[in-house]
Amino acid sequence: MQFLVSRHPRAFRLPIICAIRRATISSARTKLKFNFGKGIKEPSTGQQASALFNILTPGQITQFGVSPVGPERSKTYDAGVEQRLWHGRATAGLTYFYNRFYDLIAFLDPASLVSIGVDPGAAQATALGGGAYVNATSERALGAELESKIDLGHGLLFQGSYTYLDAVVTKAFGFASINPVFPNIPIGAFSPLQGARPFHRAPHSGSFIVMYNKRKWNAAFSGYLVSRRDDSTFLEDGFFGNSMLLPNRNLAPGYQKLDLSVGYALTHYARVYTSMENLLSQHYQPVFGFPAAPFTIRSGITFTLGGYREWWK
Repeated sequence: MQFLVSRHPRAFRLPIICAIRRATISSARTKLKFNFGKGIKEPSTGQQASALFNILTPGQITQFGVSPVGPERSKTYDAGVEQRLWHGRATAGLTYFYNRFYDLIAFLDPASLVSIGVDPGAAQATALGGGAYVNATSERALGAELESKIDLGHGLLFQGSYTYLDAVVTKAFGFASINPVFPNIPIGAFSPLQGARPFHRAPHSGSFIVMYNKRKWNAAFSGYLVSRRDDSTFLEDGFFGNSMLLPNRNLAPGYQKLDLSVGYALTHYARVYTSMENLLSQHYQPVFGFPAAPFTIRSGITFTLGGYREWWK
């Protein structure tokens, strides 16, 4: 089974940046940009102490090419163009990105350890109560981002973005699971398989926000839209078999989240606000096992200390 370390849609896991190259060419209305970065993130002490290398036999170490847990690494590239429009009241930008992440640290549970030949007793007796870490995964992500900003006048501002992501696991460790109900479909029970998409990374995602700010009033209406994603339910049957495992492809449904907030400035230093989240009260789980809250509303008052001369008079 293969494990994923991921985060941002473009850069699933961007370790600490240690080298960046940036170039920008601009005119009054057009800007060209290019960025390059290399990253490295050292493993934690716990990951090093619970390394797979520590529990394998010399023959297994040679067979699987396993070494002590080392740092995660990345290389990232992006290039794009930004264009000003409508006499400077609007901007539109397009960015292409290509990222590689390798030597990512994966956690193997006892079942995964036993599947590669680790003694069951040794698998259960690991420092974490059953499990070990190994540099096992590499990923590639490429795609494009489209962004726009428009000043509509009268205090109205619109911002929107769309991201297309083509991501794939280029290297993984272990073996696929098989559900007897789907005998011809290999399943990543706890992590994506080699050649599949990383978990939780939507091929299509977008966001928008319409803001109003004039005199004492301000308001914002925003939305976040996500397409279907690969994922795993991480479920087994009552006998720890694979009968409840489902194919990973597009297992997590898409969702849309709409929010609205309104505020009014009572004075220079006091402001009341009301915030409403998930206006459609949509039931969704960004990650299986963590359901999002339904429609939520909160209201209050905020005070600003400082920033205005003699505000207390």
